[in-house]
Amino acid sequence: MVSNTKSDRVTIGPLPLTTTLQALLDEEHHRTTGAQERLGTIVPIAQQGLAILNTSVVSVAANNGVMAAFMLAIQKSVTLAFLSYIRAHTAQAEFNCRQAIEFTALAAYVLANPAVELLDYSEPNNPIFVSAQKLREKAYKWLKAQEPELNRLLKDFKDSINDSTAHASIYVTHLTVEIDSLTDNSDVFMGSFFDNLGLNESRAFLMSFCRLVVLIVETMRRANEISNGIGMKEGLEQEIYLYASIVDGYREALGEAMRRDKEAASPV
Repeated sequence: MVSNTKSDRVTIGPLPLTTTLQALLDEEHHRTTGAQERLGTIVPIAQQGLAILNTSVVSVAANNGVMAAFMLAIQKSVTLAFLSYIRAHTAQAEFNCRQAIEFTALAAYVLANPAVELLDYSEPNNPIFVSAQKLREKAYKWLKAQEPELNRLLKDFKDSINDSTAHASIYVTHLTVEIDSLTDNSDVFMGSFFDNLGLNESRAFLMSFCRLVVLIVETMRRANEISNGIGMKEGLEQEIYLYASIVDGYREALGEAMRRDKEAASPV
């Protein structure tokens, strides 16, 4: 806590968290179990997207453990992002979304190009993984050439994260501080362990998350059309198309609600 002494000095209060670990865990549980009641239909829509992603792959060849690892990494990153969003840890959620995008590019590239070497045999008796940076560069170059529109949309997502929440910035501080306490007349500057977002802001983040899930599943589906390297659920193309329509419908409704709120808050 930072105290404003109403002079030209600001004093720092006790440094340790005054909230107990158990209280934080209880609040995490409350936010998770009460997410739908608090945020409405976007929560089950997001859960539907998770279910589509997590059931999209039905089989992986026994000798293709790398692809299984990639898919599990994507699923883990996306699931962690969802849990972080509904618990109001936005920066953490965005970190996981960025990692999911990176895993998707790598997985799609390796899936469509099964001959890609993942080990460096410069020292035959001590092979090591190829440079992660070089592999990412090859993956992004391939995705841009193979699926330019999907690549653009995924890049837009990643660039937005990099420009907002991926690095320390003034923007990130506003997520946890109580803006109303930052006045010259405040006795104390207040903040929270949980992000201080409005309901519609939280819904907007979850809606974007749902759109990202669509892009991830569609990228992997199209990569698999090239190699048929994994078994994907029958009817997945139609399922993701219908889901994208649901997300787009919610996006339009939320945008309209946010416009009405903005107009209502504007001075007459």
